[in-house]
Amino acid sequence: MHSKNNKSETVSKNKSTTKGNGNGKSKRNKASYPQLRPLWLAVFSDIIGFSILITVYPALSLKFGLNPLQNGLIMAVNGFFSFLSAPVWGRLSDKYGRKPMLLISQGGTIAGFLILALSGNITVVVVSRVVDGLFGGNFPISKAVINDVVEPKDMATELTNIGVAHNVANLFGPALGGVLFVQFGILGPGLAAAVTAIASLFATYFMLEETAPVKVNPEIFEKSSSLEVGGAPREARSPTPQEELRVVEGAWHDNRSLVIALGILLLSSLGFMTLVSNFAMFGYLKLDLDAQRMGVFLAMAGLVQIVIRYTLYVPALRKYGDYALVVVGFILYIMAYPWIGFVQGQFQLLFLMLVNSFATSATRGGISAFISKLARPHERGKVQGISSSLDTFAQILGPIMGGLLLTYLPIKYFGMIPFSFMVFSFVLLIFAKKMKKAVTSPQTKMENTFEKISNSKAS
Repeated sequence: MHSKNNKSETVSKNKSTTKGNGNGKSKRNKASYPQLRPLWLAVFSDIIGFSILITVYPALSLKFGLNPLQNGLIMAVNGFFSFLSAPVWGRLSDKYGRKPMLLISQGGTIAGFLILALSGNITVVVVSRVVDGLFGGNFPISKAVINDVVEPKDMATELTNIGVAHNVANLFGPALGGVLFVQFGILGPGLAAAVTAIASLFATYFMLEETAPVKVNPEIFEKSSSLEVGGAPREARSPTPQEELRVVEGAWHDNRSLVIALGILLLSSLGFMTLVSNFAMFGYLKLDLDAQRMGVFLAMAGLVQIVIRYTLYVPALRKYGDYALVVVGFILYIMAYPWIGFVQGQFQLLFLMLVNSFATSATRGGISAFISKLARPHERGKVQGISSSLDTFAQILGPIMGGLLLTYLPIKYFGMIPFSFMVFSFVLLIFAKKMKKAVTSPQTKMENTFEKISNSKAS
């Protein structure tokens, strides 16, 4: 059994292995954060449930006589309850620890998938998505763990690894969902997703170490009641790191740069989810792609996205930085989205999806890194919960807006709402000068203060 001091040393080592590198560049690679490995499976299991159902929803719509809007409303159910629950899971993980809250969340995910597997009508399908949404803590807690242990300069790369888990889920999920649904009905996709979630729970239980600051370093958050330190009057001495921490503490919404970063996340997620959540229905209506063919198509796009990440994104990130890549990503979104409704064949659609893949890799990891850098350490779980809630809020409105487009407007306009959201996101990003300065500076005031605290404890 580890003591608090041992836990503190573990986290301190995790956050200091890149220091002392003479050229100022990190030599860290993914293997430098072995404690994050269980998180990728947790995120994978969370996302695969959504990706499996992407190709299944059009078939369910046909089976139960639903139009695209009704289909979108059903897809939005999971996002609605995740939107409500994500901040709660974030705050609970700040208070009680990341690991126990993640295990409870994963247990709920398993229950939701089992209900889905045994569903015999659309009502039970909806119930399964409600349960999965209520226990939707995998994503915010995983991001909070990353915030706890990863150096700021490595943050974009490690948060983009969430994108890798996302891509792998999108590689296997749609194809698996399409094939299993054709062969076994909803039982096949539901059981496959449940097995993945069970594997994630075991990996978390046996491999994940606790990282929440309140559990690892609880003394940092204890308020000092002493008016004098070392015999010196408070006004006659330099403030201690703990006092500096209390000076920069405050409500997250007082941090204007953080609020802007969260706004960019919300707008871009609305555009992204409007397109992605309705993509299978669009493919069916535009190009007559059934569940199995759409699954294979999305699997091809997911495979190429993984290749793009390692051959283009990672080298570009190292050379140009996350802010520059986010700018490029939004430009690509703006160039690609208006043309989606005008495609005439699968190869044209595949090309636009490849452009979308690079844009997604460039923007989503970078925006998450902005939020991580701007969030104060004592409220990381809360901020990541808010971030996840904004993502899931997009999962509510995105399917509905896409369903409205496909139901009431000509299909050629399908890409216009996503295009509009990306334009708004880009404008907000370009004009947020203070946020740019904050996220591109080597170290924020809060990070510097926490480093002082860690150094003072070590000495």
